[in-house]
Amino acid sequence: MEKETFNLTVPQNSIWLTDKFYQSTTISNIGGTLLFKEQVDLDILENAINLFIKKNDAMRLSLKIIDGIPHQYVKDYTPIKIKRFFFDSSTELKRKEKEFINIPLSLENSFLYEFRLVKLSNGFGGFNVTLHHIICDAWSMSLLINQIVTLYSNLKNR
Repeated sequence: MEKETFNLTVPQNSIWLTDKFYQSTTISNIGGTLLFKEQVDLDILENAINLFIKKNDAMRLSLKIIDGIPHQYVKDYTPIKIKRFFFDSSTELKRKEKEFINIPLSLENSFLYEFRLVKLSNGFGGFNVTLHHIICDAWSMSLLINQIVTLYSNLKNR
């Protein structure tokens, strides 16, 4: 069955055009790392992130071109396996963060985000995320962080 598609909003269309003008760059990437100041269970954190994706249609938005015009649609939820990265120090993590944010995200027929689980040698950890600006801004980034932290805490305290 063909997914229902929708036109991009005016702001999304502006982001789309900017991204097309600066193709193969990371001009539209938004991201960062959240580290918990405690021991982190990466399995529970992965479950929390998957639950967040399942509950938030915006995280499942994908784009496709129809007659030369970009349209968006919501992909069905399927759990994702999140890559895990282990670091000896926060300095090493900070260096890697710069690499993560500089990986372009494909706009068409793919996820518009990339999550990574991170853990330091002291057991502290969290996640790194890169999102395309077409689905995320500073306000929605704060919502993402708060919701994932809440979901993690609820799953951990079951």
